[in-house]
Parts: sequence; C-alpha cells; structure tokens
Amino acid sequence: MERLIPQKEGDNGMRSPNGNPFIICTDAPYSLNYLIYTWKLIDVANFKTVWLELWNDWVRRLADGRMDHGGILDSFRQLFHHAPDGDAIHIASVNAFRTWWGSHTGQAAVEHSFTNDKLRIIYDQLSGKIAADHVLKIRLIYEPIPASGLIVLPWQAVVPIQYILDPAKLDELLLLLLNCCKDE
Repeated sequence: MERLIPQKEGDNGMRSPNGNPFIICTDAPYSLNYLIYTWKLIDVANFKTVWLELWNDWVRRLADGRMDHGGILDSFRQLFHHAPDGDAIHIASVNAFRTWWGSHTGQAAVEHSFTNDKLRIIYDQLSGKIAADHVLKIRLIYEPIPASGLIVLPWQAVVPIQYILDPAKLDELLLLLLNCCKDE
C-alpha cells in the first residue's frame, strides 16, 4: 500500500509552505520486511553475507521503482542454500511470514504506525526546507536493520517503525529524511 501525504482542509494541492510541490509516499515492502524476518532464523556460514547482499540489492531495486509483492519471496531461496534442509526452511519461513504479514498485526500494523497526524508533522517540518518538486519514499520496516544503520538514498529512506512511534526520535528521523531529500 502506498499512501500520499494527507491534505489539510483548504490546501491547494500538495504544496509546501514555500510554494514548492513536495510529496511523501509510504509503504512497507514485502522484500525488506521478509529479510528482517529471516535474520534470526538461521545461523550458518555465509548466511549473513548473502543476507547483506540481498538487502542491498532490494533497497536498490525499490529505489529504481521495481515492484514489491508477496510473489518475490521465492527469490530469497538462496538465503537458505547452505543450511541443512534449506528448501524446507525457506518454504516454512515464506509460509509463516505470509501468514503473519497478511494479518492485522503484520503489514497493516506497520503501515498504520505512520498515522496521518505523524505524517503531517514530518511533512510540515521538511517542506519548509526542501526546494524541490520530488516524491520522498519512506519504506517502513517492522524492526531496526540488524546488520547496518539507517538506509538513506536520494529521495528514499528505509525507516524502522520505532522512529515513527517514539516521539524522542523525531529530530533524528527529520535529519535522516532531510538528508534523503537531495539529488545525487
């Protein structure tokens, strides 16, 4: 689900206070959340190396506008290649993830953690500092990234929901998002 910044009553389109159009879209990608889900499942040689390669690849794919849906989970089979019964572990992990992610405590809960009120606060804070006609994509993940820090790409951020839910992290989140709002 992708969501645009909500409009306030009386808004004339998606314009920031400085008059420049600026849009925020949020989603909770299957790919990145599944990878986080798998992090604690298995501890074999090469797992974390393959995991990091897949993580970086999918962050780039999403930045390039590639589709992200439940069907892509089969492409992560290589994560379990070195494990005994790797195919069975992969199938079980995909089934368990799909069951959880499809429930009201999975993807819907992650996406709804970013309420319109919180989105409006972030939009208002950023829009006065951004002089660009762009779309900022915020990719929500349910837990912090196990193997690295926060991901910042031009006009895209991967953000754990703890940064959305914890008011004490607002300044850090705003700084992260402001750093995203730059062209390469």
